[in-house]
Amino acid sequence: MRMLILCCCLLVDSALADIQVKRFSTMEADWSANAYWLASEGQILLVDSLLRRSDASNFAAVIQAQHKEVVGLLLTHPHPDHYMGIMAMKAVLGAFPVYASQVTAENIDRDFEQFKRRGARQFGKDVWLTKPPQVQELLPSKGQVRIGDFNLEVEDFNGGESVNASVFYHAASRSLFVGDLLMAHHHYYVGDGDLPRILVQFERLQANYAGKVDTLYGGHGDSGGFQLIESQRNYLLDLSQLVDERLINADVSQRQANSQHIIQFMLTKYAHLGDYGYPPGTILKWNLQAIRKHHLN
Repeated sequence: MRMLILCCCLLVDSALADIQVKRFSTMEADWSANAYWLASEGQILLVDSLLRRSDASNFAAVIQAQHKEVVGLLLTHPHPDHYMGIMAMKAVLGAFPVYASQVTAENIDRDFEQFKRRGARQFGKDVWLTKPPQVQELLPSKGQVRIGDFNLEVEDFNGGESVNASVFYHAASRSLFVGDLLMAHHHYYVGDGDLPRILVQFERLQANYAGKVDTLYGGHGDSGGFQLIESQRNYLLDLSQLVDERLINADVSQRQANSQHIIQFMLTKYAHLGDYGYPPGTILKWNLQAIRKHHLN
């Protein structure tokens, strides 16, 4: 892997109309995952790659039909629904470099093996399990980069839902690609259980980019403005308060009943949120387990 050379000055595209941003999204049963591409007149830059082999192949076919050079793929974080489709896409599009931060690159292999053991079975043969994808170009933890026709700012947000989260800011289109910092209109998956750090990430995202960005492009669900981040923040604050009140200090005899109360309360208050194709309450159950485990550690 090579470290991508930083640009020394702020790079701005010559015209907003030169660059288009588009999304490829999957069904709820496929975790409502998103992948994106930026398109100039002659080039395409990808952002993330989906989970299923079939979805990634279909996405690649959409890209191939545009008859433009694919200059690379930006990876937001090392979770399978964002990197697993890379090999299937390369099977259609040919070789292209994968760009990621050092922390993301270092954690793909470990996450890949964990997914093979614990999560891949539900997708049968429709996932690429031969080997994990490799990162060819390391991105800075913070700085400006140019990839082909595309000028972007990169910033790592460190661990929260994942071991690392990189965001990519495209100033010319006022677009911000935030990976799983945004899971719009779905129950927010806490992941590794570090809920306080996730809330800090939301605050940092708004502090650093509010006023500079029109659209946030997240890893799951719809794109939109910072009101989506605020909705997620309120959801997690509600969940955190309930955990503090009814779960953290509960004894063994109370724990199951209190957990069910929390889940039912959240499902009722947030009935409009999706569950990524799982039965209602599944993500909340996982979140409660992760938050409690993190608190005890």
